[in-house]
Amino acid sequence: MTTEAVPSHRLLTIQSHVVCGYVGNRSATFPSQLLGWDVDVANTVQFSNHTGYGRWGGLRFDAEHLRQLFEGMDQNGLLTQGRVLTGYTPSPEALATVESLISTLRERKPDMIYLLDPVMGDMDRGMYVNPDVLPIYRRMLRLSTIITPNQFEAQVLTDTHIASLESLQRVLEKLHVEFQVPNVLITSVELPDEALVQLGASSKMPDGSPAMLLVGSSWEGRVRPWTLQFPTLGEYFSGVGDLFAALTLCLLYTSPSPRD
Repeated sequence: MTTEAVPSHRLLTIQSHVVCGYVGNRSATFPSQLLGWDVDVANTVQFSNHTGYGRWGGLRFDAEHLRQLFEGMDQNGLLTQGRVLTGYTPSPEALATVESLISTLRERKPDMIYLLDPVMGDMDRGMYVNPDVLPIYRRMLRLSTIITPNQFEAQVLTDTHIASLESLQRVLEKLHVEFQVPNVLITSVELPDEALVQLGASSKMPDGSPAMLLVGSSWEGRVRPWTLQFPTLGEYFSGVGDLFAALTLCLLYTSPSPRD
Protein backbone atom coordinates (compact mmCIF):
# COMPACT_ATOMS: atom_id res chain seq x y z
CA MET A 1 0.00 0.00 0.00
CA THR A 2 1.31 3.48 -0.85
CA THR A 3 0.46 6.74 0.83
CA GLU A 4 0.90 10.28 -0.37
CA ALA A 5 3.74 12.01 1.48
CA VAL A 6 2.93 15.11 3.52
CA PRO A 7 4.55 18.12 1.79
CA SER A 8 7.72 19.08 3.62
CA HIS A 9 9.24 22.56 3.66
CA ARG A 10 12.22 24.05 5.41
CA LEU A 11 12.01 26.34 8.42
CA LEU A 12 14.87 27.68 10.58
CA THR A 13 14.19 28.56 14.20
CA ILE A 14 16.80 30.41 16.28
CA GLN A 15 16.02 30.70 19.97
CA SER A 16 16.53 29.09 23.37
CA HIS A 17 16.59 25.40 24.30
CA VAL A 18 15.88 23.67 27.60
CA VAL A 19 16.44 20.04 28.56
CA CYS A 20 13.35 19.88 30.79
CA GLY A 21 10.17 21.72 29.93
CA TYR A 22 8.81 23.38 26.82
CA VAL A 23 10.01 26.86 25.96
CA GLY A 24 11.86 28.29 22.96
CA ASN A 25 12.83 25.67 20.41
CA ARG A 26 11.36 22.93 22.58
CA SER A 27 7.95 24.59 22.14
CA ALA A 28 8.42 25.41 18.45
CA THR A 29 9.91 22.31 16.86
CA PHE A 30 7.43 19.45 17.24
CA PRO A 31 4.25 21.46 16.49
CA SER A 32 5.95 22.85 13.36
CA GLN A 33 6.89 19.35 12.27
CA LEU A 34 3.30 18.22 12.75
CA LEU A 35 2.28 20.93 10.29
CA GLY A 36 4.58 19.44 7.65
CA TRP A 37 7.71 21.57 8.06
CA ASP A 38 11.32 20.36 8.12
CA VAL A 39 12.59 22.28 11.13
CA ASP A 40 16.24 23.28 11.42
CA VAL A 41 17.07 24.31 14.98
CA ALA A 42 19.78 26.70 16.19
CA ASN A 43 19.94 27.18 19.96
CA THR A 44 20.99 30.50 21.49
CA VAL A 45 21.20 28.97 24.97
CA GLN A 46 21.14 25.46 26.41
CA PHE A 47 19.66 25.45 29.89
CA SER A 48 18.56 22.65 32.20
CA ASN A 49 15.15 24.33 32.53
CA HIS A 50 13.58 27.74 31.96
CA THR A 51 14.74 30.54 34.21
CA GLY A 52 11.38 30.93 35.92
CA TYR A 53 12.48 28.17 38.29
CA GLY A 54 14.98 30.58 39.84
CA ARG A 55 17.81 28.05 39.47
CA TRP A 56 19.19 26.57 36.29
CA GLY A 57 22.39 25.25 34.73
CA GLY A 58 23.82 25.45 31.25
CA LEU A 59 25.30 27.93 28.84
CA ARG A 60 24.43 31.08 26.96
CA PHE A 61 26.05 30.66 23.55
CA ASP A 62 28.23 33.57 22.54
CA ALA A 63 28.46 35.38 19.21
CA GLU A 64 31.43 33.33 18.00
CA HIS A 65 29.61 30.05 18.62
CA LEU A 66 26.63 31.23 16.59
CA ARG A 67 28.87 32.65 13.86
CA GLN A 68 30.63 29.30 13.46
CA LEU A 69 27.31 27.49 13.47
CA PHE A 70 25.84 29.65 10.70
CA GLU A 71 29.12 29.55 8.73
CA GLY A 72 29.14 25.76 8.81
CA MET A 73 25.57 25.65 7.54
CA ASP A 74 26.41 28.10 4.77
CA GLN A 75 29.52 26.22 3.65
CA ASN A 76 27.42 23.10 3.18
CA GLY A 77 24.57 24.83 1.34
CA LEU A 78 22.19 24.40 4.26
CA LEU A 79 20.86 27.95 4.48
CA THR A 80 17.99 27.35 2.07
CA GLN A 81 15.05 27.87 4.40
CA GLY A 82 12.08 29.82 3.11
CA ARG A 83 10.88 30.72 6.60
CA VAL A 84 12.85 31.86 9.64
CA LEU A 85 11.87 32.45 13.27
CA THR A 86 14.06 34.23 15.81
CA GLY A 87 13.30 34.43 19.52
CA TYR A 88 15.16 34.61 22.81
CA THR A 89 18.76 35.74 22.33
CA PRO A 90 20.13 37.09 25.63
CA SER A 91 23.23 39.10 24.65
CA PRO A 92 23.57 42.00 22.20
CA GLU A 93 26.69 40.41 20.67
CA ALA A 94 24.86 37.16 19.91
CA LEU A 95 21.83 39.05 18.63
CA ALA A 96 24.03 41.08 16.28
CA THR A 97 25.28 37.79 14.81
CA VAL A 98 21.68 36.68 14.28
CA GLU A 99 20.93 40.05 12.68
CA SER A 100 23.84 39.57 10.25
CA LEU A 101 22.51 36.15 9.26
CA ILE A 102 18.97 37.46 8.68
CA SER A 103 20.33 40.34 6.58
CA THR A 104 22.28 37.88 4.42
CA LEU A 105 19.30 35.58 3.99
CA ARG A 106 17.02 38.52 3.15
CA GLU A 107 19.45 39.67 0.43
CA ARG A 108 19.64 36.18 -1.05
CA LYS A 109 15.93 35.49 -0.87
CA PRO A 110 13.83 38.67 -0.77
CA ASP A 111 10.60 36.67 -0.50
CA MET A 112 11.74 34.86 2.65
CA ILE A 113 9.10 34.95 5.37
CA TYR A 114 10.74 36.08 8.60
CA LEU A 115 8.97 36.19 11.95
CA LEU A 116 10.76 38.27 14.59
CA ASP A 117 9.73 37.60 18.16
CA PRO A 118 11.61 40.36 20.05
CA VAL A 119 11.86 38.57 23.39
CA MET A 120 12.97 41.16 25.95
CA GLY A 121 10.57 41.16 28.88
CA ASP A 122 6.97 41.44 29.99
CA MET A 123 4.65 43.72 31.91
CA ASP A 124 5.15 41.95 35.25
CA ARG A 125 8.93 41.45 35.15
CA GLY A 126 10.14 44.30 32.99
CA MET A 127 13.30 43.80 30.91
CA TYR A 128 14.96 40.42 31.55
CA VAL A 129 17.68 40.57 28.88
CA ASN A 130 20.58 42.99 28.40
CA PRO A 131 18.96 46.34 27.47
CA ASP A 132 21.61 46.80 24.78
CA VAL A 133 19.64 44.38 22.57
CA LEU A 134 17.01 47.10 22.02
CA PRO A 135 18.74 49.09 19.22
CA ILE A 136 19.57 45.82 17.46
CA TYR A 137 15.95 44.69 17.58
CA ARG A 138 14.89 48.07 16.22
CA ARG A 139 17.21 47.54 13.24
CA MET A 140 15.91 43.99 12.75
CA LEU A 141 12.30 45.19 12.52
CA ARG A 142 12.96 46.33 8.95
CA LEU A 143 14.01 42.79 7.98
CA SER A 144 10.82 41.18 9.24
CA THR A 145 7.65 39.99 7.56
CA ILE A 146 5.75 39.82 10.84
CA ILE A 147 6.56 40.53 14.48
CA THR A 148 4.97 39.13 17.65
CA PRO A 149 5.88 41.35 20.61
CA ASN A 150 3.89 41.35 23.81
CA GLN A 151 2.62 44.69 25.11
CA PHE A 152 5.78 45.44 27.09
CA GLU A 153 8.01 44.74 24.08
CA ALA A 154 5.83 46.79 21.72
CA GLN A 155 6.05 49.71 24.15
CA VAL A 156 9.83 49.43 24.49
CA LEU A 157 10.38 49.15 20.73
CA THR A 158 8.35 52.29 20.03
CA ASP A 159 9.09 54.18 23.27
CA THR A 160 5.33 54.64 23.65
CA HIS A 161 3.19 53.60 26.61
CA ILE A 162 -0.07 51.87 25.65
CA ALA A 163 -2.85 53.21 27.86
CA SER A 164 -5.66 53.97 25.38
CA LEU A 165 -6.85 53.23 21.87
CA GLU A 166 -5.08 56.38 20.69
CA SER A 167 -1.70 55.31 22.12
CA LEU A 168 -2.21 51.80 20.75
CA GLN A 169 -2.81 53.32 17.31
CA ARG A 170 0.41 55.34 17.64
CA VAL A 171 2.38 52.20 18.46
CA LEU A 172 0.99 50.39 15.41
CA GLU A 173 1.65 53.37 13.14
CA LYS A 174 5.23 53.70 14.39
CA LEU A 175 5.94 50.01 13.82
CA HIS A 176 4.49 50.14 10.31
CA VAL A 177 5.70 53.54 9.14
CA GLU A 178 8.95 54.26 10.96
CA PHE A 179 10.18 50.67 11.23
CA GLN A 180 8.51 49.40 8.03
CA VAL A 181 7.04 46.23 9.54
CA PRO A 182 4.40 44.77 7.18
CA ASN A 183 2.48 42.77 9.81
CA VAL A 184 2.20 43.18 13.58
CA LEU A 185 0.70 40.91 16.24
CA ILE A 186 0.77 42.22 19.80
CA THR A 187 0.11 39.04 21.69
CA SER A 188 -1.37 40.46 24.90
CA VAL A 189 -2.81 43.93 25.41
CA GLU A 190 -4.26 45.42 28.58
CA LEU A 191 -6.49 48.46 28.11
CA PRO A 192 -8.83 50.45 30.38
CA ASP A 193 -12.41 49.23 30.47
CA GLU A 194 -13.69 52.23 28.48
CA ALA A 195 -11.26 51.43 25.66
CA LEU A 196 -12.27 47.77 25.69
CA VAL A 197 -15.93 48.78 25.40
CA GLN A 198 -15.10 50.82 22.27
CA LEU A 199 -13.63 47.65 20.77
CA GLY A 200 -16.66 45.59 21.75
CA ALA A 201 -14.48 43.69 24.22
CA SER A 202 -14.28 43.28 27.99
CA SER A 203 -11.80 42.23 30.66
CA LYS A 204 -13.92 39.11 31.17
CA MET A 205 -15.71 36.66 28.92
CA PRO A 206 -19.55 36.34 29.17
CA ASP A 207 -19.13 33.41 31.57
CA GLY A 208 -16.95 35.50 33.89
CA SER A 209 -13.64 33.86 32.99
CA PRO A 210 -10.65 36.16 32.44
CA ALA A 211 -10.07 37.33 28.87
CA MET A 212 -7.01 38.23 26.83
CA LEU A 213 -6.86 40.67 23.94
CA LEU A 214 -4.68 40.12 20.88
CA VAL A 215 -4.17 43.08 18.53
CA GLY A 216 -3.00 42.67 14.97
CA SER A 217 -2.51 45.01 12.06
CA SER A 218 -1.22 45.13 8.51
CA TRP A 219 -0.04 48.07 6.45
CA GLU A 220 -2.08 48.75 3.33
CA GLY A 221 -1.28 52.43 2.82
CA ARG A 222 -2.67 52.90 6.30
CA VAL A 223 -2.93 50.89 9.50
CA ARG A 224 -5.52 48.11 9.23
CA PRO A 225 -5.97 46.96 12.84
CA TRP A 226 -8.07 44.09 14.13
CA THR A 227 -8.58 42.51 17.54
CA LEU A 228 -9.28 39.05 18.87
CA GLN A 229 -10.48 38.36 22.38
CA PHE A 230 -10.36 34.89 23.87
CA PRO A 231 -10.68 33.23 27.30
CA THR A 232 -7.65 32.34 29.39
CA LEU A 233 -7.11 29.96 32.27
CA GLY A 234 -6.03 32.83 34.48
CA GLU A 235 -2.61 31.24 35.03
CA TYR A 236 0.88 31.75 33.61
CA PHE A 237 2.43 29.08 31.39
CA SER A 238 5.99 29.44 30.11
CA GLY A 239 6.53 28.82 26.39
CA VAL A 240 3.06 29.78 25.19
CA GLY A 241 4.40 32.80 23.30
CA ASP A 242 7.10 30.68 21.67
CA LEU A 243 4.49 28.17 20.54
CA PHE A 244 2.25 30.95 19.23
CA ALA A 245 5.09 32.48 17.21
CA ALA A 246 5.97 29.14 15.64
CA LEU A 247 2.38 28.34 14.70
CA THR A 248 1.91 31.84 13.28
CA LEU A 249 4.98 31.43 11.08
CA CYS A 250 3.93 27.97 9.91
CA LEU A 251 0.41 29.05 9.01
CA LEU A 252 1.08 32.53 7.62
CA TYR A 253 0.37 32.75 3.88
CA THR A 254 -0.05 29.00 3.69
CA SER A 255 -0.93 27.51 0.35
CA PRO A 256 -0.68 24.03 -1.21
CA SER A 257 2.97 24.78 -2.05
CA PRO A 258 4.56 27.27 0.35
CA ARG A 259 7.91 28.62 -0.75
CA ASP A 260 10.94 26.65 0.41
